[in-house]
Amino acid sequence: MKNDNILLNILFLVAFLLFVSCYDDKGNYSYSEINQVEISFEEETYEVGRYMELEITPNVTFSTGSDHEYEYLWVVQTGRALAQNDTISREKVLKTNINIKSGTYVLFLAVKDRNTGVSFRKDVSLSVKTELSQGFLFACNNGGKLAIDMLARTSLVTDDVNNFKLIKNLELRQNLPPFSTPKSIRYSMVDVMDYMIDPWDPAYSDYINSIIMEDAILHLNEDLEISTRTDVHINATIPFPTPFRPENNFNFADEEYVFANGDVYWRSSGVTEEYFVAPMNTATEAYAVYPDLLAFSEYGWNMHENALFYDVTNKRFVAQKSGDNFLSPFQPPTSGPDFHNIGKEMEYMRGPAYNNNGYAVVRGASTTDRELYVFSGRNALTATAIVYPLNNYSSIGNAKFFEVSSKYPYFYYATDTEVYQCNYDLGLATLVRVFVADAGKKIARMKFNRFTPDNTYREGVDKLLICVNSEGGGDTDCGELHIYTIQGANAAPVKFGTFSGIGRIVDVAFKEK
Repeated sequence: MKNDNILLNILFLVAFLLFVSCYDDKGNYSYSEINQVEISFEEETYEVGRYMELEITPNVTFSTGSDHEYEYLWVVQTGRALAQNDTISREKVLKTNINIKSGTYVLFLAVKDRNTGVSFRKDVSLSVKTELSQGFLFACNNGGKLAIDMLARTSLVTDDVNNFKLIKNLELRQNLPPFSTPKSIRYSMVDVMDYMIDPWDPAYSDYINSIIMEDAILHLNEDLEISTRTDVHINATIPFPTPFRPENNFNFADEEYVFANGDVYWRSSGVTEEYFVAPMNTATEAYAVYPDLLAFSEYGWNMHENALFYDVTNKRFVAQKSGDNFLSPFQPPTSGPDFHNIGKEMEYMRGPAYNNNGYAVVRGASTTDRELYVFSGRNALTATAIVYPLNNYSSIGNAKFFEVSSKYPYFYYATDTEVYQCNYDLGLATLVRVFVADAGKKIARMKFNRFTPDNTYREGVDKLLICVNSEGGGDTDCGELHIYTIQGANAAPVKFGTFSGIGRIVDVAFKEK
């Protein structure tokens, strides 16, 4: 029986093969390629004002099919997390009002084949701006009170002298209460991130315009409204001295510094919110500190442990040792020069700048006895300095402002009426006069803007800012901003443009976002 079954199976297989060999295949086995979709845009970046209508007609071509066989999806990526993608249209031609915060985003169009489910995507840059999105903010003195003017960029893409619009008296437009005479202004990034969500998402950072007055610190948010969350008094475990005399306030990403009443206060504002406590300079002995610091890595962890401070009482550099919450002096070296206990007046501190070096200008017994200290190294405790004498530089005895470039080894100084540039490595042979103020006008500030890591105005890094005021004629429109673009090869800077009609300028900072 078993053998019979085997025989039957063999006969069935032979019959099947004979049937297949005689079958005339009428089937259609031609194959078609998946439809290909090409998407392109007329612009590389589209600009739109917040609350304004954005209209984009994409160029979409298909290898087969027509429009009705496809679905369209326009999406703005407002963050790195998927939940932070905003779908703004499902039509082929985008035509919608934009209501997201000012900034630069990725906008993409996705085209989906209804038949195959295959999707195609094309990205383009979207720049959302308000009138106050980006530009130079001026802290001005109007009869002993704070006034705020702004040279706003009308386009966040182009960069030329015609791309700025002067907006006057923002303190009135923004309904700010009256404040006393301003001393300085600075734009900073404050991290308030939740690292469990997305450590690099700009949605978890605040950008603060800090204005220092004689008796207060004013923090303005991106819309130039008062930001109470970053009020230094709220973030202090013990009250600041009364009367409060602030001198400087800025943030290095996750750390904030307040210089006030000759003291320096520090706190972390990152993952774990901390608060200002006792001044760093009063734990072991009492002395006053210069209201700035010299750092070697501007945006990193534990900045306070990687910076030099200056004790103006004892005329020496001090620093924070690892694990301490206070500043300590340096012991004199057993041999070699002493770069820390120098016995001179501090006039300028900046760092990091060119080559991530730290810089300081100090003065001896006379105004012409000035020196430029250039510190190099990875941290404050091991950094060494090269000292450049400045006493032979033209008009150095009358210098009021000092600055260094972050791009070249250039040193700048300004008197009441003149600005000079030199390559400090090469010395007097490279000294050039950059600017001379007109008669009856005086230089009020000379600086490079200190940008955050998120800076989108890349061209601004090369721009030297010279603020000038008329000595008479009132406070409302006597100020001028002269901008020079610095050059390589020790060449003199090239004038970018002059802007007038500004209030009586005390300081200027660039609002980046």
